[in-house]
This record gives sequence, C-alpha cells and structure tokens, in this order.
Amino acid sequence: MQQIKLLTKIVLALFFLTGLSNLQAQIFYVDQDHANASDDNPGTEALPWETLLKATQTVDEGATVYVKAGVYIDTVNTSRAKFRLTNSGTPGNPITFISTPQLAAIIRSASLPSSTNDYAWALGSGNQYITIDGFKIEGGLISYGDYNIIK
Repeated sequence: MQQIKLLTKIVLALFFLTGLSNLQAQIFYVDQDHANASDDNPGTEALPWETLLKATQTVDEGATVYVKAGVYIDTVNTSRAKFRLTNSGTPGNPITFISTPQLAAIIRSASLPSSTNDYAWALGSGNQYITIDGFKIEGGLISYGDYNIIK
C-alpha cells in the first residue's frame, strides 16, 4: 500500500511539473527604437530584437511578441508576400503578435507607395494558430493558413 501511495505521488508530481512547464509562455519584444536593440539579443524587454523579421523567423508555438511603436518594413524577402512566419502555433499554444500600444506598430510593404500589389505581412498555408493584434498594416495582409486571428 505504501508503494502505491508513493507511486501515486510521483505520478502526480510529474503531471503537475510538465503541466506547469506548458503554462510558462515565451515572451519576446521587438523595439527598433530601443538604444540596445539588436537581432543578436535574446528578445527581452531590456534587450529587444531590432526587427520584426527576426521575430517571425524565430518564435515558435506559445510565444507572444510585443512589437513597440515604429514602422517595420521587410526588405529581405523578395516575394510579393513579406514578413512570413517560419513556424506555427498549436490549438493550446498559438503564436501571438501584439502592437504595443495598439496601432502604434505599422507594418508596411517595401514597395509602397509605388505598388500596392505587395503584401506587408503573409501567413502561408503552413501557418496556423497565429494571432496578429492591433497593428496598422500598409500594403495588405494575406492569410492562407487555418485558425488565424487578425484583430
């Protein structure tokens, strides 16, 4: 009987430990105007990433990215659709991008104002469970993925 009680305690402890680890969300910051901003940084508030491109190529399921005020332009990708995410979220762990303050982060197509045919941000067919919250998008946003939320 003692062995069963001990085994039960161990199983419960492992269950709670693994469950709690899933609740610890990754939080990142992008702030191109921060004095110490660099894409070599860990993406913390004190040492934020400089570009949104770094965030879109780095974050994984469960991550939340706070993007500070500024105009963000993807000049690296040559396709019509810029700012493409590398990874997807999952039903219980979406990837979330939040403009802070709301509408202060502007995502702009590199081809504006000469062309409106390029998208400023794209969620491809492989991008699922992505939330984009509070951005001003200049040049359009396209989403072929499933379960994405644009606010």
